[in-house]
Amino acid sequence: MSARCGKKSIDSLDDLYLESIKKKNNGADYKSPSLLPEEKQNPLSELNLRLSADKMEAILRVGAAERLPALPEVETALKKLGINTGIDLEPLQKALASPVAGEPKAMIIAQGRRPGRRRTVIYNELQRLSDGSWTAGGFKFDFVRLLALLTAGEREIVAHDSVRVMALKPGDIIAHIEENFEAEPGVNILGKEIAPLEDPMPEAGQNVEFDHKDMVLRALTYGYLLVENEVFKLLPPIWITPDKMLAFYVNLPQIGGPRYPEPEDIELLLENIGVVEACRVKFLIHKLCQSLKDGKKTAKMVKIAAAIPPKPGRDAEFSLEIAMDKKAGELRADGSIDLRERNAVVSVNEGMLVARKKLVKKGKNGLDLFAKTIKAYEGRDLKISTDASIRVEMDEENALYYAARTGNVNFIGNNLTITDIFKVNGDVNYETGNLDVKSALVITGSVFPGFKVQAQGNLEIKGGVENGAQIIAQSDLIIGRGIMGSDSRIIVMGNLHTAFIQDAEILVRGDAVTASYAFNAIIRAFGSISILKGQYKKSGRAAGGIICSSKEIQASTAGSPSNAETTLAIKPEPELLRKKELIEDRINQCREGMARISRTLPLELTHEEEIKSFLAPLTAEKKKPFLKLLTVFNKILKEAQALKKERRQINEEIERILEDARIRITEHIFAGCTIQFGEQKLLLREEMGPQIFKYQNGKIISR
Repeated sequence: MSARCGKKSIDSLDDLYLESIKKKNNGADYKSPSLLPEEKQNPLSELNLRLSADKMEAILRVGAAERLPALPEVETALKKLGINTGIDLEPLQKALASPVAGEPKAMIIAQGRRPGRRRTVIYNELQRLSDGSWTAGGFKFDFVRLLALLTAGEREIVAHDSVRVMALKPGDIIAHIEENFEAEPGVNILGKEIAPLEDPMPEAGQNVEFDHKDMVLRALTYGYLLVENEVFKLLPPIWITPDKMLAFYVNLPQIGGPRYPEPEDIELLLENIGVVEACRVKFLIHKLCQSLKDGKKTAKMVKIAAAIPPKPGRDAEFSLEIAMDKKAGELRADGSIDLRERNAVVSVNEGMLVARKKLVKKGKNGLDLFAKTIKAYEGRDLKISTDASIRVEMDEENALYYAARTGNVNFIGNNLTITDIFKVNGDVNYETGNLDVKSALVITGSVFPGFKVQAQGNLEIKGGVENGAQIIAQSDLIIGRGIMGSDSRIIVMGNLHTAFIQDAEILVRGDAVTASYAFNAIIRAFGSISILKGQYKKSGRAAGGIICSSKEIQASTAGSPSNAETTLAIKPEPELLRKKELIEDRINQCREGMARISRTLPLELTHEEEIKSFLAPLTAEKKKPFLKLLTVFNKILKEAQALKKERRQINEEIERILEDARIRITEHIFAGCTIQFGEQKLLLREEMGPQIFKYQNGKIISR
């Protein structure tokens, strides 16, 4: 009893042990110990029963020095391993019936039924490796690299990288699929049913179709093969620039027998990806296909499509058909001025061609490869204003401007007119009195002290302007011999050209050019100020006084040893500065208005919740005065915000003007000169050579 109980106890433990081994090793190996507990275990006498990895076979191995196990032993072992199907002990029975000593044995004592094959996929030229990669002709495909190359964002990458590909043409078969719906399932030796075998079903991706009738995977277009997760695609061998302006055929080395496209293949690919027909370069496509067909060396990237570039328009161009350049004289090679060569007042006869305008030419829009419009430059028109003194005729490309009467040509601010010419032979003095003419004016002499001359058109004074004279020119002013006198005042709404300026006050809306020097004068020009170097010793010099421009000052010498107070300044136009002042005044008024309202109300206006809490308990009648004040306050606040924004824009404009401006001294600067940009001033305490002064980051710098 105790022995049986002991044996039963051992068997229970053994069963537990074998079950754990079976779970750990998936039932792959089993060695049966002796059933007798008191028998010493001999490894050579153990039952060696091994299952195949697929659980389809059980193999009994008996060593040369081992005994053959009895049938019950084997049956017990098979039972414990759960083997219940395909058991065949006949080989063991034969071995037991005719034992051969000293000979090892391996006997299949159980064998399952293998499943039939329901689906077989046969690939043409392709072979799948165990790691899931693909090969053909001994070369392994690098599909990741292929995709990266054809979708690269830079042309250099496409041009310099390369990868072997398999090209396919329309109709090429990629794979055949064979199906056997009568395939039976199998069963392993553990009695578990095994489904019929099926190769993974390939899927049709880009440019590939699955023909259910013929059970084939077929190429629809020409392209390079790409396989991603059982999805078979054909990539168009086309690379398009990121700006969609050019398309290239990408010629890559092929695996196996090369397959090259026909022109219609490339046309179809371009159509499929949306490249419009108008952009396809057909003769280049035909040339490419013929070159590939003939085996000629072909570039890696060949252009096959190009966008239609826009044709830019042309701006209208206006030109005078007569010489209109106003100058104090002709500039000689040595830099001096020939005062005899002047062109102050230009006269024309009735019927003369005065000017010509080439009409604006509208641009023609282009198309990118995908039919998106590329806007062309439209061309800008130039509006020329005229009056009854000008007759305008048109042809296909021009507007022609003819003089409708004899007179003086004026062209100011795109306004072209013919005005009468008023001429004074001699000086402006007590004989002529002050002059105020509504046309161009020519004075052959000088303007004497105390006299005033005004002209609506161009004004030429062939003599000089003496101390105390006043000149107001609504257009250009040319003075042959210069301007003198601290009591002289000159206002020019156009450009000024004069021989010299001494002591006088000058305001010029355009550019000011002095052919010789400016001495102790106050000159304010909204355009540039140029003091030219001539043949005289003092020429090119700005000495004493204030020279102020909104754009540029140029002179050969600044200052003098005897006059230290010379200021060269850059300031924006006064209208801009005045506008800024008015805005500052209005901002201050807004600030004062808001302060008065704040003092009237018993609450803090910046806290919305406090305002709501204050108004909530009030009746509608009591709320009215407070709501009125709050409305006014809000209106003033919005105005102040808008004014501050405008002030900021003006400040930015002033900064831009100052940074664009220059003060150029080409030879020498004496100590004591002041250089000024806006409010920034720089006093030069030492003499300097040639310098260019400019304004940068709030400071005056020179080089």
